Amino acid sequence: MAEAPQILQDRLCAEGLAKDSTVWTPLKGGRSNRSWKLQSETETLVCKLYPKESTNPLFPNRAGAEFAALTELSGKGISPNPLKLLSAREGLCLVYEYLDGEIWKPTRESASKLGKAIRFLHNQNAPSLLKAGLPVASKLLLQGQKILSLCEEAEKQLLPPPPDLPYISETPPVFLHGDLVPANILVTQTGIQFIDWQCPAIGDPCEDFAIFLSPAMQILYGEGPLSDADARTLLQAYGDPLLQKRFQLLTPLFHWRMAAYCLWKISQGDRDYEKALQAELTALKA
Repeated sequence: MAEAPQILQDRLCAEGLAKDSTVWTPLKGGRSNRSWKLQSETETLVCKLYPKESTNPLFPNRAGAEFAALTELSGKGISPNPLKLLSAREGLCLVYEYLDGEIWKPTRESASKLGKAIRFLHNQNAPSLLKAGLPVASKLLLQGQKILSLCEEAEKQLLPPPPDLPYISETPPVFLHGDLVPANILVTQTGIQFIDWQCPAIGDPCEDFAIFLSPAMQILYGEGPLSDADARTLLQAYGDPLLQKRFQLLTPLFHWRMAAYCLWKISQGDRDYEKALQAELTALKA
């Protein structure tokens, strides 16, 4: 992991967010941004540096949106508290409080707690800069088509046509994390906390569950696809029987979109997504 640029360290010292004696330790995890743990005598913070450009068609990397989300959730006990968003020569930089915890791991009990935590999140007010978009089925179809348009013709042939879906009624939109993979869920002494909020959104509650239960995302950011029993526990703990039915109807289209995303990532040279693609295609066939 790379050391923090000296000019960035100097900038945070000038802002009063770090000292000359602060120890900067690179943090593992994210594939899009660089982060460091800042340890001083009085506090522990995180400095997250965003690249100047983001071209990801499914997971936008927006520093301003993350700061807005953390600000809205400050004090709610489910996310780190933000301190400042500032502009540096290397890109935008977000500083927030460090959370000490372990990455979420699947058990029947942890799945139940997570389902309740997601319900609590979805009941919170969203930042005013976020706006609800298209109905979920139309959104998934358009996103998948846009992602495939970025792939070569030969690659597109690996993916079947989008599945036909029955009519699915809409549900009131909620505040979404947008990137709810296991690595972005910490189990702390005070409960479950969600981190890495660079792509929050307002939309169908099924969308957060689709990312979390995606076989591809569980392979890349967890311990492999969740068991059917743990997935059922998660959805039941959310406490909305109608969501479970709607999620089941939407699942084929979620798998199709994620398979398209895996294809695009492979076309970008990320070979880690090859196994992830096969997992999504297998789930889509099932």
